[in-house]
This record gives sequence, structure tokens and C-alpha cells, in this order.
Amino acid sequence: MDYSISDLQTQSTELLQFCIITSGVAGIYDYHLVRTNSYNMIPTTEDYGLLDINGGTVHRSGVSSMSTTMGWMCRMLGYQSYYSNTYSYTYEWQQNYPIRYVNLECAGSVVPQCRYQAANNYYYHYSLWLRCNNRNQLGDSTSFYLVDKDKQHTQKGHGILMYNGGTVSGNKFDDTTAELVCRIMGYNNFMSWNTGRRYQFQDNLPIRLSDLNCLKSEEVFPFCVYGTDTTNKTHEDDIWLWCALPTYNTFTMVCPPGQRRVSSNTCVQCTAGTYSPDPNESSSCLSCPVNSTSLAGSTSCSCKEGTYMNSAGDQCLTCPVNSTSVSGSTSCSCNENTYMNSNGDECLGCPEKSDSEKGSTFCSCTAGTYLYTSEEENSCVQCPG
Repeated sequence: MDYSISDLQTQSTELLQFCIITSGVAGIYDYHLVRTNSYNMIPTTEDYGLLDINGGTVHRSGVSSMSTTMGWMCRMLGYQSYYSNTYSYTYEWQQNYPIRYVNLECAGSVVPQCRYQAANNYYYHYSLWLRCNNRNQLGDSTSFYLVDKDKQHTQKGHGILMYNGGTVSGNKFDDTTAELVCRIMGYNNFMSWNTGRRYQFQDNLPIRLSDLNCLKSEEVFPFCVYGTDTTNKTHEDDIWLWCALPTYNTFTMVCPPGQRRVSSNTCVQCTAGTYSPDPNESSSCLSCPVNSTSLAGSTSCSCKEGTYMNSAGDQCLTCPVNSTSVSGSTSCSCNENTYMNSNGDECLGCPEKSDSEKGSTFCSCTAGTYLYTSEEENSCVQCPG
């Protein structure tokens, strides 16, 4: 059974925050399968181990809806699906590894919705050991997956977030939800996300989900909710998601716009004065052109004060004489006591006995003078005594 946002009012006391493994990369979710190494617990990226949730284990006999619950455990660990489970008290180190959770149940067909109770004084030989099926691809065409600019299912870690052939509206999307969705698709932690980036093909796709959110609480696990009424939703809110590639993937890390790659699985922001306009695999950002600058993490540069962007949008030019601009301008304004000529390409000084405000296209006679018009010229003359 899936729960909508309206159901949450009656479920709020049962919210639960899962922590999911990230193959050694710390994230919002921090699950582990653990093995032994000289009686010490070590995380494993293999498909079998003791289920570690936030430093404690799960009591196997209290798990409800075993197939669905363990299916979500495996997917939140980044595996493809659930294979089997057992319970065991095999190693001495389990005595120092408490059973913290009992009566665990995870429902939901779209996102996990889990409940549990705190455990107390349970025997260690009921600790849950879990085996999962390894992934053969990142994302699933019947669930969440990413598509590239050609509307193709991509496994490079960045793209438009899809669910069952349609887009996902990001009205209530947040970092916690992004992290969970990346893990469900088999990626490591999320890197960044935004809304509003569009490709032409999106207009021909349905919007499958809206208001997707895995809400935080003071408890241990999240309880995910979503909506299916997308009547008033538009593709302007479609989610564009970047996920960190798992260590076994053969692709090079692709960094979001505004970032650069510093290792095989790490991206950092571009420094001030540089930019990166598109998803990229580069280890360096582009330097801002002459007369332009940027803040850290920028996807573009803006013209400095006193310059303006040319019509081609590729060069910042110095403002003409008697004019100036603010940072980021595409044009310049005439200074005080100057005006723009009729051709719109030069700021001229105001004639004698006249002045103007900044940005004016004309000058006005000063107090105590008036405009005198003749065939030869127009001029400001002193008012009679």
C-alpha cells in the first residue's frame, strides 16, 4: 500500500529515517552489509552480510511482509533486488552489535514507507543477515531512471529524472529525497539537483509523479510520500538529477554545471573567476573572458562594472566615453549631464545651461533659463531680468 501526503497526518508518529550504505562515501543514508575481519566489523560491497542500520541490527523474526521489506532494504543499499535472508549468531563481535530495531515493515510500490519499533533485550542469534541480487544496470524503466538529451536511458549519472515513462515534478523535492532516489537507482550519493531545465521532447511526456518527498523527523527513518494528480503541473518543474557513480561503473564521473572533477568519484565547485556551463568530465573549469567575472560554482560569467555584453553574447566591451554600467549589464547608460545621440551609439555632453540625469536621452534647461528655438540651433538662454 502506498501513502499520499494526506495520509501523513495519521502516520507522523511512525516516521522512520533509514541510513543507507554508499560504498564508503558518507551520505544522508548510511546502511551497511557487514562482515568480519579478525572479529571486527567491516562494510562490504558484496551481496551478502549482516544488515547494519545506524550501528545496530534488525531482529529477523519481527520483520513483517518479508519480501517487500527486504526488497526495499536491498534497493536502498543500491542492489537490484532481494534474494534471501537468514538469522545467525555466528561471531563474537555480534555481542557488541545490538539489535536496535524490531517489527520492521516497509510498504510502498513507488518509494519506501517504513515502520519499526525500538528493540530491547533481544537475543543476538536473531540478527538479520541479508543477501541481495547485484545490479545489471543503473535505473529501471518501470521505476526511476535517468534520460539524456536524446531521451535515452543513461547510466552516466546525470539527466532528467523519469518514473515509468514520465517525468517527476519537483515541487517538494529536497536533498534527502534526491539521496534516496539515487540509491534506489543503484548510484552512490546524489551530487546536485535542480528543476526547470528542459528539452523539447519533455513536452510530449506525461508527468507521472508530483510532490515526491521523503520527510525527515526526529525518528530514525523517513516516510516517503508523493502525489499522482499532476493536472496543474508543468514541465518547468521537471527534476534534473546528478548522482554519484558507483565504484564498479566504467564511466568517468560526470560533474554538474558549475563544478569540475578532482578524482574518479569527486566533483568540486568552480572557483571565482571561472565557470562550467554544462555537465562535464573535465578536471578544470573555463576562465571567464576579459572584462567579466563570476562567483564560485557559476555556470556563466557576467560583465564587470563599466562594461557590457555584445550582441553575440561572447565578449564584454568597455562602455563608450561618458557612459557606464553595473555588473552584468548588456548595455551602458549615459552619465549625468550627458545624453545619447540620435544614433544611439555616443553620449554627448549637455549644451551650456542644461543638464540631465544618468541614463537620459536628452538634456533640460537649468532653472532660470528657457529653451530658445531658431532655424540655426536650439539653446538655453537666460530668462529676462
